Amino acid sequence: MKDFRSGARKSSDPRKPNAISMTRFAEAMTDQEIVAAAKYFGGIKWTPWTKAVEADTIPRVYPYGNLFEIENQLDRYYYDTLLAFTQRIPGQGTLFKAFLENEIDILNIKTILRLKREDMPAKEIGRYIFFSGARLRREALLKLIHLPDVNAVVAALRRYGYAKLLDEGEERLKGERTLIDIEIHLNHYLLDRAALLLHQNPLSIDVILGYMFAKEVEIRNLKTLIKGRQLGLDEDFISRELILHR
Repeated sequence: MKDFRSGARKSSDPRKPNAISMTRFAEAMTDQEIVAAAKYFGGIKWTPWTKAVEADTIPRVYPYGNLFEIENQLDRYYYDTLLAFTQRIPGQGTLFKAFLENEIDILNIKTILRLKREDMPAKEIGRYIFFSGARLRREALLKLIHLPDVNAVVAALRRYGYAKLLDEGEERLKGERTLIDIEIHLNHYLLDRAALLLHQNPLSIDVILGYMFAKEVEIRNLKTLIKGRQLGLDEDFISRELILHR
């Protein structure tokens, strides 16, 4: 801190906004404040939040020429980390945890539908499922992945409160074997849930997290618009692909 204050130490990446803030904070602090800050942060118990695992090779990639396995592992790390974070803010993390569990449910539904459509065996599908959702707990998920085909999964999901989200896309699934409409409605559902984070507790951390998800949706929409324009797709098709709050 004293080196930052004197100018003897500088950030390795001065382009970062917080690098400037650190220097300004140090310049404004007295010696007593620097010592007090050092004692405070030095007294915090160190807790490892991640674990580095060494291996000769990365996990096996699913043999259909895509990165599904790697993406699934990244999703697993993402949700495990965020769910652990909600445990550290129990007072303000309840609503956010509920949103995450709903998001996991939707991700599981998409995964099961996609892999069932490709006739993947139930044992293989089970490797990619997250057993930490809200409505769809372990027993329900195991039943879904053992159903005979994707249409049977859609029919079963109606019993878990997802009927309205499946209605408009089911016909296209049966006729064209496409999940586009169903996935769009599932994404709309998540955006509606994110709106609750923004408005129910305006003074809590939920607002920040809800805003972050809304920005993620906004970026997805921008990518959809750009790709659609580049490929010369019909405007009606592009508009159906957008996730908009209703």
